[in-house]
Amino acid sequence: SQKIANPKDCFVLKVTGQSMIDAGIFEGDLLIADSQRQPKAGNIVIALVDNENTVKRLVKKQNKFFLHAENKDYPDIHPMESLQVQGVVISLHRQYL
Repeated sequence: SQKIANPKDCFVLKVTGQSMIDAGIFEGDLLIADSQRQPKAGNIVIALVDNENTVKRLVKKQNKFFLHAENKDYPDIHPMESLQVQGVVISLHRQYL
């Protein structure tokens, strides 16, 4: 279990869609993200891409960042204008009811 240094820097997002199912993230899950954590390639992040929010894995190739879906039926997202990581996912909460 990882300690959250500053809980006030964290936020919760409810997942919609199926793009991250191969990473074990399902629709209805609650993700806790740290807005102050430095994003690194390989992290699962909540990002604003060309004015749309998404949850994906951050990937870096040839010095450029893009977002990778963990579901083969979804394409990678290469930003047309901007990619802003809003938080690095640090925890997942799932209800079974």
